[in-house]
Amino acid sequence: MIVLMLMIMAAAPTALNDPGFDVAVRVAAAKRLGTDRSDDGLDALLQGLQTRQEDVHAAVVAALRTRRAGVVLIARALDDKRAVDDRITALGGLRALKPAAALQLAPLLKDPIAAIRAASAHTIGTLDVGTVEAALATALNDDDDDVRYFAARALGEVTSDGARMAINTRLRVETDPIVRDALDAARRRQAQP
Repeated sequence: MIVLMLMIMAAAPTALNDPGFDVAVRVAAAKRLGTDRSDDGLDALLQGLQTRQEDVHAAVVAALRTRRAGVVLIARALDDKRAVDDRITALGGLRALKPAAALQLAPLLKDPIAAIRAASAHTIGTLDVGTVEAALATALNDDDDDVRYFAARALGEVTSDGARMAINTRLRVETDPIVRDALDAARRRQAQP
């Protein structure tokens, strides 16, 4: 067993993301990657966030925190020279970590790529959304329905008069049924004591 564990530690990125390995081995691999400062290690941890196995997922989030990955992930998300998929993956990592980064990510709501705007609105919606209320209100008028959807969900967490007004104003003109549902849900959440 010790030999197997040593072999796994050498191949931690593979072991972490292979559901054929035992959960304990995958958790140990995540812990090992928490001390690995390489980009490959970080990429393996980000891929590990996709697991449905709760113990492994929790170990991956803990490893990302150990690495203090939030700073690197914010930089990746903001780097418009990076591949779109890499930027979206970084935003997914930030959703798991929940750093106080809403203000830093707010400029992404104006990114020229709709998928980045949508992923940013989704991520910001899991953070301290009150700090970027105005940017989210503006995103309610985005051409892309995914951006509007995630902006509506995020604004549902803000109970200010401005957020209420933005949601009600958009609800009057929104034609996409899924976005309308998100706006209605946001309005109901805002009405809760």
